[in-house]
Amino acid sequence: MTRTTALAVRTLAGLPSTYSVDAYIEIASAFIDDYVSCSGITDATRLELLERAMAAHYATVAGAPTQSSITSKSIGGASTSYNRQQTGEGVLGSSYARMAQDLDSTGCINSLLQGAVNVTWLGEDLSD
Repeated sequence: MTRTTALAVRTLAGLPSTYSVDAYIEIASAFIDDYVSCSGITDATRLELLERAMAAHYATVAGAPTQSSITSKSIGGASTSYNRQQTGEGVLGSSYARMAQDLDSTGCINSLLQGAVNVTWLGEDLSD
């Protein structure tokens, strides 16, 4: 079950109202399910914010048509400059993934994004 809405994701990422983000929300929801298992966090508000940020991340990295904001404009020569969402390389290549990482006090987002695996042995020490 997803925690966020398409409207919330489109608003955060500056996406057109006609752009479908449902697939990105599903991917983010599965990611946050893993996050819950890793972190033990169950706060619904925090999980919705994380899912929203990760859905925006996946949409942006996939090349979603984000709305640009005009940073400068010139009339006599007709030039306009735009500020676009920047994406970088790697799993933290968008500001939305970094936002999710900032919201995470447990470090699990970073571990999951980097593909790190933690194993805790709860059994008997048989090294003797």
